[in-house]
Amino acid sequence: MHKTAAFGLLLLAAAVLVLPTSTALANYEQGLRAFNAAAYAQAETIWEPLAEDGDARAQYALGVLYETKAGADEVVLEKAIHWYSRAAAQNHPDALTNLGGLYAQGSGVARDTTKAFSLWSRAANLGNALAAYNLGLAYYRGEGVLADIAKSREWFKQSAESGLADAQFAMGQVYLLGVGVDADSVAALTWFSLAERQGHEAAAEEARKLRETGVGLQEEMAASTEIEERTDSVAVVEAAAPKPNEEILPDDAQSAIVEPSQTDVPAPQVIEQQASVSAPVEPAAESGADDDASLGSDKGIVVWLGTFGDRDDAEEFRRKTLALYKGLFAGHPISIVPLGGSSGYRVFAQGMVDGADAEVFCRTLRAGIENAYCAALAL
Repeated sequence: MHKTAAFGLLLLAAAVLVLPTSTALANYEQGLRAFNAAAYAQAETIWEPLAEDGDARAQYALGVLYETKAGADEVVLEKAIHWYSRAAAQNHPDALTNLGGLYAQGSGVARDTTKAFSLWSRAANLGNALAAYNLGLAYYRGEGVLADIAKSREWFKQSAESGLADAQFAMGQVYLLGVGVDADSVAALTWFSLAERQGHEAAAEEARKLRETGVGLQEEMAASTEIEERTDSVAVVEAAAPKPNEEILPDDAQSAIVEPSQTDVPAPQVIEQQASVSAPVEPAAESGADDDASLGSDKGIVVWLGTFGDRDDAEEFRRKTLALYKGLFAGHPISIVPLGGSSGYRVFAQGMVDGADAEVFCRTLRAGIENAYCAALAL
């Protein structure tokens, strides 16, 4: 998940980070203990003077506190945005990440995926693993930036190598499905296993399936060793606590102070999302779609709608998609293409003239089908 992205000028002119004095640090830690004990009013009282004096950590902490308390209260959420913004102005990476999440969701502010992308870019370049993961999602979905599978994979990889379990799971899917790379079950299992060690349930299930198909343990261990040697520490990044809406009880045995966490948004567990259909629908006319189209270079730009392990599942998805969303796909036949060297099948919509045309098509599709997956590919 990382570099090669050209983000323009990311440095803030004359940004000043106010370092806490020893007294301010002691007060901040006192507020942190209160926060971790869910004594939010006490934490607020302690942190607010520090934040007003320019302590970026206290500003970020107040942002987490108000987001935790906000629920559906827009006034409280506006306070979170205020303090996140002040900390972000000092390049606090976690504040940048969380503020980007609020813009991505449209929580307390008008939804602005371009703004979210900009904030995550700054945070990722400061080393925030969650921001890097969110950049991977943004490039993958084409939200706030033109879709770019290669850049998506780079940011997923950077985050995964920092130890974020969701990113490790994403890298597993990249290799399992052959997202811009040759499908590689050993590499997929290696990444799934790393996420599995951190309790990632979806990764554990994918790892189980791969092991049942006979992917060798020795191959997996060798690949894992290679990754760990390259990254020094891929294994585990401890999740900071608390997350919004998660109550943290006092722990007398706690040996270290826990920083407020990042807000995990967006939080999809699967790279590809497909339209959900509750009941069979008779197929509509398919305007020339081929069952097993070979999409060569003469096809130009296509958009990738999903990947399926079974041909029948891919066909059912195509049939129902055309039946339910005939208007959206007018002039765009849907084709099913076998994945080279694996048993999977990709589903493509055809008929895009160029990348801009494909992007317009994807935006229209997402507007008409909630959570639709759509990525442009040049073939």
